[in-house]
Amino acid sequence: MLLYDYPARASPPGRPPGRDPELAAALPAVLDAIGVERCHLLGISYGGFVALDAARLFHPRLHTLTLSGILLSHEQLFQMYEALSLRFYAGSEAEFEIYTRYMYEKIFGESFVRAVGPALETMRQRFFERYRDRKRALVRLTEAQDPFFDRLDANLPGYRAVPTPALILAGAQDRVLPPWVQRKIAGVLPRVRYEELADSGHVVYLEQPERFFATIGAFFRRRDLDF
Repeated sequence: MLLYDYPARASPPGRPPGRDPELAAALPAVLDAIGVERCHLLGISYGGFVALDAARLFHPRLHTLTLSGILLSHEQLFQMYEALSLRFYAGSEAEFEIYTRYMYEKIFGESFVRAVGPALETMRQRFFERYRDRKRALVRLTEAQDPFFDRLDANLPGYRAVPTPALILAGAQDRVLPPWVQRKIAGVLPRVRYEELADSGHVVYLEQPERFFATIGAFFRRRDLDF
């Protein structure tokens, strides 16, 4: 398994750092550097935007495409959520602390929250401590999605032409990107299988790791939607 991050390069003059990370464009170079011709591409939440663009641009380099907690449509509620997040990031430390409580209440399903109990507060506090003085990193991550949505309508024909078998794994209790939003992707990609994981929120790989990884493992082995 390979996880790659933002390319280590300076932003061009006049462009805010992280505004257009071009992660998808970096995929062929990453694969070439490690001597891999084709791969199974998995994108979760923000990584799903990167995976979708990589599939549009470089689908001959992919065996399969797996997406979770992602969207391929303009959604007003999601835009409102993003705008609210940016307002909290621009606020005081106390306001950001409140936001982390809202975020942790929103992203997980009921079963996971009940199972982890007090550990959820430990997770939230760890996130708060990590970003309390680095809120700009969260702003950059949010704003980096803008080019994807700005070009979405123009790029739809490219997404509709992706021949790669695609699997969508949505959490049935996802309140960040509800299942009905994620299901819309199945109306765009031509070869797609949509699955919902019951009792799971936005972070399905963390909430139900055994089922999540067993499902994608079967998909990877077959390299086909009939698995």
